[in-house]
Formats: sequence, structure tokens, C-alpha cells
Amino acid sequence: MVMGILGTGTCNLACWMAREPECRCQCGGKNHGVMLRGGEHPQRTCQRKGRLFRLEAVTSGWIKANDATHELAKAYNAAHGRPWWAEAAFMQHATGHILKWPEVANILAQEGDAYLVWVRAEDQQVEPAHPTPRLL
Repeated sequence: MVMGILGTGTCNLACWMAREPECRCQCGGKNHGVMLRGGEHPQRTCQRKGRLFRLEAVTSGWIKANDATHELAKAYNAAHGRPWWAEAAFMQHATGHILKWPEVANILAQEGDAYLVWVRAEDQQVEPAHPTPRLL
């Protein structure tokens, strides 16, 4: 049995492959150990400026990533009645541990470069217990 403590940490591979009975990330135990039980790969999320974002696309090339970011932000803002300039999506160059993610490794093998496009996951602000970690 998994005991879920709703935390502010980003739910990631460490949670999905966990064996311990306690989950302390933002999923509250929903995704805890799911990959070990044969479940599907959960949606990747991150926090930025106290807001929750989900990984929407992994693409090669800055121009493709920039175009995708603007289109997704425009669609999100229109659907939520927000002004066009409100931050609803952002792109990030894949570096560090992100290069090991399977979805990023596939693009790197084919194109040699990868960018991640993140879109707002919800309109609620996340209250971090610690300063929000940045993905680099």
C-alpha cells in the first residue's frame, strides 16, 4: 500500500520506478511505482514560477520548438479566456539528465538536438515548500 503525501516536488522517473511505500511528490501517490506494476508512462510535469506545466512535445531545432510554443500558448490562452501575451507555454533546450529521457533520446539520435515544449497543466498555482527547482 502506498501512502501519498501531497508534496511540491515534480513527479518523475524516481517516483514512477519507486519501491518504497511513501510518495512525497505532487502526484500524492497516484503514479508511485506505476512503471514497476506494468502501468503506462505518466505525463511528465515541471514547475515554473509556481505554475505546473506538462510536457507537450519534444522536437528538434529552435525554430520548430519556437513555432510549437507560440501555437500551443495561443490555443491555451484562447481556450481559457486569457490575454494572448500570458505565459501558457515555454520551450527548453534539452541538457543534463533530460538527455537520458527516452522521448528525448529518440530525437537526439535522429536529429542531434532536442527542445522540450511545456504547456500549462492547470490554472492553479503550486505553493512550493522550497524555492522552485529549475530544469536546465
